[in-house]
Amino acid sequence: MAGVDGGRVAARGFQYQYLRTLEYMFKGISNPAIVACRVEGDPNPANPAEVDAVDFDMVDETGAVLIAAQVKSRSAGAKMGLGEACTILAKLVARCDAQNYLLLTDAILPPSLERLFGDSIQNSASVPELRTTLADALGGAPRALAELNALTDAQFERLKRCRTIADSRDRGELRETIRESIRMWRRGRRRGVGHQSSGLLVSFLLSETLRRAAAVEDAVWRLDDFRNALDLDDAILSEALGERDWGRIVGVMAPVPDVARPDLMKQLFEGLRQRKAGSRSVKRAALIGPSGIGKSSLAAAYVAEYADLYDLVLWADASSEAALLESFRNIALWFGLDSALDTNSLRTLTHERIASFPGRWLLVMDDADVASVEQWLPRIGNGDIIITSLDSVHGFGGSARIRVTSMLPSEAEALLSARMQLESDASTDQAALRRLAAALEYWPLALELAAAYLLSCGFGANDIEHYLERLKIRSLDDKTSVPAGYPRTLVSAIELGMTRMISAADDIRVAKLLNDSLIVACYLAQRRIPIHLIVAAARLPPEEAPPQRGTIYSDEPEIPEAFRLLKLVSFSRDDSPLPPSFNDDPQSRITITINSILQEVVRERVEEIHSEEVASSNLDKVAFYVDLWLEAAMHNGEAGRVHVIAPHAEALAKHLRRLGVATNSAAIMLGNLASFHHAQGNLAEAQGLLEAELSLFDLIEEPNQLLLQQARIYLATMLMLRGGGDRDVTQQAVRLLEPVVPYLYSMSFDPDAQHAASFLCGQAIEAVVGGNGWDRQVAAPLLNVLEDLASRLPRHDFVSARDAARRANELIQSGDVKDAEIICRKYLDLEAPGAGNLYMELRRLLVEAVLRQERWRDARAELDALIARMGDVPLYREAVGMTLHNLGLYAALQMFISSAKEAREFFLYTMSLPQLNVARTAAPDHASWRFVVLDLALAVAKGDGNEVLELSASVKSVLPTEPRDARDEAWMFFARFLCNLVESSP
Repeated sequence: MAGVDGGRVAARGFQYQYLRTLEYMFKGISNPAIVACRVEGDPNPANPAEVDAVDFDMVDETGAVLIAAQVKSRSAGAKMGLGEACTILAKLVARCDAQNYLLLTDAILPPSLERLFGDSIQNSASVPELRTTLADALGGAPRALAELNALTDAQFERLKRCRTIADSRDRGELRETIRESIRMWRRGRRRGVGHQSSGLLVSFLLSETLRRAAAVEDAVWRLDDFRNALDLDDAILSEALGERDWGRIVGVMAPVPDVARPDLMKQLFEGLRQRKAGSRSVKRAALIGPSGIGKSSLAAAYVAEYADLYDLVLWADASSEAALLESFRNIALWFGLDSALDTNSLRTLTHERIASFPGRWLLVMDDADVASVEQWLPRIGNGDIIITSLDSVHGFGGSARIRVTSMLPSEAEALLSARMQLESDASTDQAALRRLAAALEYWPLALELAAAYLLSCGFGANDIEHYLERLKIRSLDDKTSVPAGYPRTLVSAIELGMTRMISAADDIRVAKLLNDSLIVACYLAQRRIPIHLIVAAARLPPEEAPPQRGTIYSDEPEIPEAFRLLKLVSFSRDDSPLPPSFNDDPQSRITITINSILQEVVRERVEEIHSEEVASSNLDKVAFYVDLWLEAAMHNGEAGRVHVIAPHAEALAKHLRRLGVATNSAAIMLGNLASFHHAQGNLAEAQGLLEAELSLFDLIEEPNQLLLQQARIYLATMLMLRGGGDRDVTQQAVRLLEPVVPYLYSMSFDPDAQHAASFLCGQAIEAVVGGNGWDRQVAAPLLNVLEDLASRLPRHDFVSARDAARRANELIQSGDVKDAEIICRKYLDLEAPGAGNLYMELRRLLVEAVLRQERWRDARAELDALIARMGDVPLYREAVGMTLHNLGLYAALQMFISSAKEAREFFLYTMSLPQLNVARTAAPDHASWRFVVLDLALAVAKGDGNEVLELSASVKSVLPTEPRDARDEAWMFFARFLCNLVESSP
């Protein structure tokens, strides 16, 4: 091979030989007859020539050779002739006596060799016949025939024990086979191992094989010592790596159950086990059954039992699109992706990272919503997927379906025994537990609730009959209130738990807070419910809420007491805390999870008892506080917290529509959710939410007119952003804005409202002219009226700042960068916290204005300030994209044109910012090629020769034939300049 010397060829050969040696040691590890492997054969051979003939052999306790092997490596696609193979085997049988002889090679063997040793030799009755057979076959290979003729009859007889094994696996594939063998061995010994740690063990074993090959005194590797090396303590292996690299869990896993369900576990394991080592296909198993039956617990039990099979476990809440989005954002962060990517990019890139993950992974999609989950499931990769779902019909892409039913009687009794903490095994106690388990139809959630009730009352096994009597009375009263498919006693157990929970409260205030908080929680999403959001909605009317923006936190002692009682009767469990918020208290981040069937039962009871008016009032309060938390997170740029609150807003919105509840608070909540999607670039989602908001306003008897007009303006903005330039779209936007005009005129006559009128008027104008083009003929009459009104109103700061940003951009394009800098600094001095995308745009323009003056140090400082405002998870994707687009291009140009060291450093720094990765995936199709140009510039700046050549070819293949606009012209000029530079380089 060109460029590879003899030393490297030899090294590759030895590596291949030692990998095959290790492979056969693993094969022999379960054979009690084999006690040792002799690396490079007998260390003290009677015949010194044997050293060259045997690469390794396997021996028994007496030293008798069970397997003698010769290993031959060749370059990819190389062949081994019949004569060469027979020569190798002749030397092998001549040098030692063994039960079996192996020729192991990665070369392509001739079919005649297999026929010869597979049929002819085996069927030869005598040595003379065997000699004749081989002489006929090797007439054209005199050297091989001479080697065979030199064998004694006894040695010739040994040829019947020879096998030739051609294996096309390369060294990487052999290492993976050894890795999998290490995994299986350690799994059987209840020890863990991951991708890195198994690689570390492979490297150690190879090193140990080399050491033993080099030292005659260590050549005998006893399999007991080999086993001890494989059984390395988990703690030592973790310490060697600096971390444990197996069974790492991303996401909030359900609690691991303390009662095993072996039959179901076996079905789940077998549903996922049908895979080959190194396979890139993904196996799926779906756990199907109603809520409270133990699906999530079974998935958690699988993770706990088989964590060592996986390097990474990903646990996702799949109960809704919003919950999936939040879960995958957390997964994306773990993989180092920008979690502010739009939904499609986030899903695509996360799937790519999962597919290319070097180790083995498990993805649990818990409580899957059939309408949402399928598109989120990875299709390829070295991993498995477990889906838990209520849906008993959906196929989930050919998953192995495991129907989770109620527990076996023995399992149910074991669960009750564990929960009741019974100290004796008295037959009367066990009989009482059996009756209780049977009455609850062996339903896990019902068993948990019953045990929690009994424990909270201080009851023991003797009191079970009393509980059963109360359960029976409740059940008789609940003939029509049981959700389909659930035992009546489950609902009764829930109600008894609620009664016990309220009675356990020492203070009437705690009891009321507990009752009202549970009602609020049952209209939100199931997971990560912030307890202080619940408390505020339960006890504080909106008109009494503090005027400041943000979450409401109280340190009153009845709050933790109320939620302690919820956990006391197994109604809730703690969940992962909220991400930190602006100036909040750590205690305000506490969240809980509530079972969905419990939520359903409580909602049904509430809606039976309360009138429609009361239900509307209660949900209006919930909407007010959900919106308050959502809007505060938006205001402070806390994307992580927005992602947690969004599923609650969506769950609440479904209940509002189901009950026909339409309030101003509900409408504004949808509007703020739309604002978030707009900031993320999810314009279709934003438009859908705004349309839903306007539909709500149509149902409100006395809608808040200010909010109504804002919604109309905002929806017109979305229409123009998504389809501007189209006459029909412009007409739709105009129709939305026409009712806004008289409202603005009425506001203009009120001195106290003129400032707000100015803001809304500016927003309405921007809705028409700020999109992707507009039909002037259609929009002109409306635009003239709005501009006339704007000229007679006091100018709002936001309108002035937006105009300033537009003017600064024009100045930068014309080269008046100093004036642009002055304008940006002036309006940034007026900035209020949380001002949003407009001020992000002003900061971006300031960096560009300073950069174009080639004040590199000042530009770096301003860029750092901009990045700090973006945060780790940027909300405003457009500002992020434009930063990389404009700053990256200018710095790259200067790097080549002026050869400035500062320009190169600034360019490399800009390209390294993780927040800016969002720009690449968010770029429209017509502009995505520009990022390939930036990649080429980066490779040139780093001096990466191979990468430069590949990217230069890529740039040529994606470069447009014609520019769309002036910006395309600049990028195309730079692309051609780079390609010419690459081609002219030596």
